[in-house]
Amino acid sequence: PMATVTIFLVALAALLATAAGAFTPNIVNATSVTVLRTFATSKLYAIAAPGYALPIYLIDLHGGSRYDTGFHYGRLLGRESHQNWLLLINSLKLTELEKEIIYLFLDDEWTRYLSVQLPVDFADEFRGVIAGALTIGIDLQKVLYRAVVFANFPGDVTSNIEWLLINQGEHPNATLARAAALNLPSGSIHDLAAHVAAILARSRHHCSMLGAWGSRTVGGKLYTMRNLDWAANTGIADNKVIAVFHPLGKRAHATIGFAGLFGALTGISAAGLTVHEAGDDSKVETFDGFAWIVRLRYIMENADTINQALTLWNATNNTLGMNHGIGSAADGRFVALETRAYYTAVFGPNDPREANYVYNGQHMGAPLPDAVWRTNHAYDPGMLAHATYTHPDNDSLTRYFLLHDTLVYYGTSNAIGDLQAVNLTAIVGDKGGSTRPSFLSCDGAQTGENILSVTYDPKALVIFAAFEDGRDATHVPACCNNYVRIDLSQWLLQP
Repeated sequence: PMATVTIFLVALAALLATAAGAFTPNIVNATSVTVLRTFATSKLYAIAAPGYALPIYLIDLHGGSRYDTGFHYGRLLGRESHQNWLLLINSLKLTELEKEIIYLFLDDEWTRYLSVQLPVDFADEFRGVIAGALTIGIDLQKVLYRAVVFANFPGDVTSNIEWLLINQGEHPNATLARAAALNLPSGSIHDLAAHVAAILARSRHHCSMLGAWGSRTVGGKLYTMRNLDWAANTGIADNKVIAVFHPLGKRAHATIGFAGLFGALTGISAAGLTVHEAGDDSKVETFDGFAWIVRLRYIMENADTINQALTLWNATNNTLGMNHGIGSAADGRFVALETRAYYTAVFGPNDPREANYVYNGQHMGAPLPDAVWRTNHAYDPGMLAHATYTHPDNDSLTRYFLLHDTLVYYGTSNAIGDLQAVNLTAIVGDKGGSTRPSFLSCDGAQTGENILSVTYDPKALVIFAAFEDGRDATHVPACCNNYVRIDLSQWLLQP
């Protein structure tokens, strides 16, 4: 319950002209880690921790072949994966007609576009998941792919879908014809986009990410973080999962998320490489690319450093407008990637593009040394020229400057340790409002959309993971719940 989560607001108005705020979030250790199920060489663990009615699953996958890896996942988590899809879809309260339209749209986008550039290793895993789930009587044939497409709309769903369909040119004709046959009142791309988006966009879609190091942190170590504010209070957090993959000849890596989303909402590799995402809506969009939740796994399993990661990134194709982040223990730093179709802009600390973005006489950015962070807007001129917005919305800008002000408060005297890094994560998680005060208190935060909040200590391979818990009146967003300290080295460094 929220009342048991000890989060104190530290008012900094007397210390900072900007009146930044900081929390003292709870960091807890697991009370038990037990083996729940095994199949062949893979194991499913249950991690119990204070603040969570149900355990955090950790699946340790040693499948040998990529198909076997997927098979083990489907065998051990097929039921939970299917349950999560039903929970997500049922939360939208769709009519049968709306379900048919949504499934038509998702299946079309996967078959014609997102599946085309899926590397064979991951295609083999997907086939394995479906086959493994069938052995326990669960059909994930379409569910798995629909979930990937669904997750690929991270921001303003209406503009994402409309600009995607516009840029796909001839593709909407078939969809529109099918929609007409189903008596969907749609006579144009805009109408179809609006109808589909109205169904999918029934919750806020906000995210944030950050990296801090050097003069800002204890011992100069790198900390990174990721918040996911998306589809809260659906019940999918009952099946929260850390999935550890051991692909032969590649880097072991862990994804933190939910059963059935067979990709990386965020994650960390055995090399201490972390991956992050936040929506950044653009008019230049395509699904002729690499689905981002799978692409982030591809980066983790093939790169040890930021330069290696960027080389791989630039050799594959973007899809929708998004901000991504890559942190590297080997490099001891973090970069932000502002991306849209056919374009990526990379940002390090103190970037002049960020400092020089002015709208109506107001500076929209305030970069700092030894830190990079992003919410849901861009700073690169090549991104801004095609953005769906004329300037950052108040919510995104509020979160951006709240991170800035908290970093300034901690200063450059190596003050940020575990607790402060978790605080930087928790403070900008959605708690039910868009004003600065709403981010500074968990009072009445039951409507908060923050479902996943993770802080990384990449060098130590330690995560501090928080998930939403409870439902409706007892709902606690992740950023107001306990952050569970989990040392992933015991799984990531296994042979």
